Amino acid sequence: MIACACGAKWTGTGRCHCGSCHKLYSGLTAFDAHRKGGECLLPGDAGLVKGEDGVWRSPSDPDAAPWWEGRQ
Repeated sequence: MIACACGAKWTGTGRCHCGSCHKLYSGLTAFDAHRKGGECLLPGDAGLVKGEDGVWRSPSDPDAAPWWEGRQ
C-alpha cells in the first residue's frame, strides 16, 4: 500500500499520484496528459475518464477493463 499525506492510498507501482492536484492516474501517459505548461488540467478536460476504482485513465487504456477481461 502506498499513501500520500493527503490521505490517498493505492497499490500498484504503475500508478501515478499527482502531488499538486492529488488525483490518481493509471500511469505516466495519463499523468502527463493532465499536466500542461507546469499546471494541472482537470482530468476530464485532458480527455481522461474516471474508472470505477477512482483512477483517472485514457478511455482506450487497456488497464481500464477489469483485470480478468482479455486474459487467458
